[in-house]
Amino acid sequence: MLQATLDRFIQLKADEVRTIYFVEIEGLEFLFRPLKFDEYKFVNELDRFLDGANVNDTLLRLAVYHCSHLEGLEGWLVSGKAGHPDFLAQAILDLSGFQNPEDFVKLVNEKRAEAAQVHSVIETYICSAFHSIRPEEVANMTLEDQLVLFAKAEQALGNPVDFEQIFGLDKKDGKDDKKRPQADPRSMPVPPGYETTAPEVGNILSPGVADLPEWGSANKGQ
Repeated sequence: MLQATLDRFIQLKADEVRTIYFVEIEGLEFLFRPLKFDEYKFVNELDRFLDGANVNDTLLRLAVYHCSHLEGLEGWLVSGKAGHPDFLAQAILDLSGFQNPEDFVKLVNEKRAEAAQVHSVIETYICSAFHSIRPEEVANMTLEDQLVLFAKAEQALGNPVDFEQIFGLDKKDGKDDKKRPQADPRSMPVPPGYETTAPEVGNILSPGVADLPEWGSANKGQ
């Protein structure tokens, strides 16, 4: 990866861009993201007014963050080989996932699995108890700051989580087990509209099933 491409990638991550893809086409490097749904609808509407090449060019202007061509993306669109912009535009459409039901189902299941990981459980508790806090804000906190809010969220929601059980750790003080009520994973609060993911959350918190959280997991394509 060229230094300019790496610098742009680092800046995008600093700006909290969640999903970034990288591709190289005949020595040129590109950074891009999937389309948002409103953008996808807009691009489809352009089919009524523009030819395919101009529609694809518009799509690329929406989604491409970086092109290593000396004159940037616009220079590449003018001087690049025929078919290459169309190839990249189709790749972006495919990665956006709005056209393929199989990809949609696969992505839903991936996100359900991610929502059942411990760090996502912490995020869910915090956002459920403190409605003014957004998930992105939780992600930008240190672990200690997260756990300060998580402990308060447990108290507010009245449903503590037994992390010792989740991680398979031995209890240090047996007396605590009698004083502290055991959490029922099936009753874990979930955000409105995500109620159907509750069984998966319950499964991941069951003894012998839960794994350590993937603290270092990254967005795909990074």
